[in-house]
Amino acid sequence: MTRPETVVPKVRISQVLILVALGAFMAALDSNIVNLALPTIENALHVPVAFVGWVSSLYLLVLTSTYSISGRLSDRGGHKRLYLAGFLLFMVGSALAGVAWGIVPLLVARAVQAMGGSMATVNGIALIRLYLPHEKVSLGFGLWEGAVSMAMLLGPIVGGVVVSYWGWRWIFYLNAPISLAAMLLGLVWLPRDEGHGSSAPFDLLGSLSLLSGLALIVGAVTVASVQGINGVLGGAVLVGLIILGAFGKIEHRHPAPVIDLALFRDPAFLTAALSKIFAYGTLFAMMFSLPFFLEHLVRLSPALAGRNMVPVPMGMALGSLASAWIVSRTSPRGLSVLGMMLAVAGGFGLLTQATAALGWPFFLSMAFVALGLGLYITPNDTLILQHIPSSKAGMAGGIVAMMRSLGMIFGVTLASVLLEVHHGVRWDSSVFAYRPVFLVVTASSFVGMGFTAASAWFARPIAKTLSDSQEGALGDG
Repeated sequence: MTRPETVVPKVRISQVLILVALGAFMAALDSNIVNLALPTIENALHVPVAFVGWVSSLYLLVLTSTYSISGRLSDRGGHKRLYLAGFLLFMVGSALAGVAWGIVPLLVARAVQAMGGSMATVNGIALIRLYLPHEKVSLGFGLWEGAVSMAMLLGPIVGGVVVSYWGWRWIFYLNAPISLAAMLLGLVWLPRDEGHGSSAPFDLLGSLSLLSGLALIVGAVTVASVQGINGVLGGAVLVGLIILGAFGKIEHRHPAPVIDLALFRDPAFLTAALSKIFAYGTLFAMMFSLPFFLEHLVRLSPALAGRNMVPVPMGMALGSLASAWIVSRTSPRGLSVLGMMLAVAGGFGLLTQATAALGWPFFLSMAFVALGLGLYITPNDTLILQHIPSSKAGMAGGIVAMMRSLGMIFGVTLASVLLEVHHGVRWDSSVFAYRPVFLVVTASSFVGMGFTAASAWFARPIAKTLSDSQEGALGDG
């Protein structure tokens, strides 16, 4: 006997879309503004560069390590409750960061922010899966990615004004009104949600092993990208991998696991998830390396370099919104492959057109990568979510967000290591020193295209509900 898909109360689509866009915009805007303010924070708190870098790194580490746990908690305890708690934590963390008197209190505040951001992000994705009808899911993802792209576009502009005229503390204070607005709207608009509690105990051991394993790996890789690889960091990665291996054993035996590993037995789901890592690796390797290329080799000012990077968020925004419209009218499989093909073409253009005398082919290549990834993300996320029932919408959000974050780490780490190896302390070297990074962009997008094509091959046409066989295999959790 099979269990029918969970029935959820109806919510106005426009209200869900507004909440999803608010959460995505807030988290992405905060990350972009904080990165811009790091030099100012370094001077204000009188700390070394290596320490101030953890203002961003710790935030990313906590986010990545807690996404899946936040998702599972929301499935059990209710998406509305965890969504509102996420914004509350983010607001409290922002206030604490604003009044921080030293680097340690600031890092603690950033960890609190990250836990709140994890809950809000995961449940924003869950709201799309839970409350939007099948034919509107792609619209939700398109708007989510569009909001992130707009935050990427506005982040340097808003951050520059805020830091210049009000000071670095206000980049955190500005989160308060956005968080408060999202909390009040969610409190009014979202229906009461008690979650899908299970008689099985919460998977505490699995949660701790996932958290510690990912934290060790992400932390070691982050440090290695700045200080280089050594025995201690290699050992930390090895221990993290061993813990994650134990996590797999724990999840296989637990009746209500944090991550249902049975999902990854489906080749369409597995390849779509892997392609997401390489797609975001492509994007963030490019985003990390372009400012160095434009400022140190092309000799542009930071402001002019920022304006020359506008094709990236604009391409992402246009691609994500266009893909939402297209996917709502046809199968997502072909569009995701087409998007990755454009990204490969753009990466090859960066590799061949990067010169100190920039021309339109280079900017067109940037736009191709961004547009291609914008076209890819919505249909790929739709393919991932079609394999997960609404009773596990939080788990779905956790998996999607975690794959995105792992891709970010992969791209930034690889790009930073390559730049460090080829540049040393000189950032005005020959253009050939940047070619390895652009080769990574091309290769990563090519591998991502391969996984995307495999996912499209394995995937069945999207149905409004899971098949009986899928639902039975997933279990009650």
